[in-house]
Amino acid sequence: MIAAGLCTMGGCFAQDYTSAAVETYWPAHSVCIDNETIVIKSGEEDLTLPFWRYSGLHAGFYAERLSMSDDRALLTFGMWVVQACDYLWIGPATNAIVVYGAGRSQVRNALQKSISSPVDYMRVGVSNCDFTLELPDYTGAATMGELGTSNRKDPFYIRIIGEGKQLDMVAYWWCDDVRRLYFMAQPMASVARTSAIFTHGYNILTEL
Repeated sequence: MIAAGLCTMGGCFAQDYTSAAVETYWPAHSVCIDNETIVIKSGEEDLTLPFWRYSGLHAGFYAERLSMSDDRALLTFGMWVVQACDYLWIGPATNAIVVYGAGRSQVRNALQKSISSPVDYMRVGVSNCDFTLELPDYTGAATMGELGTSNRKDPFYIRIIGEGKQLDMVAYWWCDDVRRLYFMAQPMASVARTSAIFTHGYNILTEL
């Protein structure tokens, strides 16, 4: 659920329609996502493709206790269309985790590592054209080939595609140092043990 939110002194307050605080959340190590997709922010013009050819674009995702029972994506940065351009796809293959990138001319690079589910942790890092995958027994890196141009304005969603998956999300972020845009999805928990994600950069509180 997307709720109105106010953050102060390190905590976040979910508010009802009268602006009364109905729950208080504090930073947590992680939040559990169990077989559901979390859409933090729908595609809008202020979140454009992150893989343009210049320095200053960074992104990352970190999850623990990850298990996946289908082949749908877990996370995508960029647009996934028929003629895919400027995207990074993170998700499962048959008994494996794949990080898969494509540029404007369909130049593709992939990192793939066989796994036994569940996986203790998975880290994905992006720095401009380069991306990495880190698992308990594996570290790999690859570089995107040819990228699109900064004239494209296709927006992308801030979301975690959780159907067929269980995971503890620890970190999820994207930063454009050139245009001074960013988001950072921070895990939150309440005293009553309910969970939420507060997205810095857009001040969105998403209750789980």
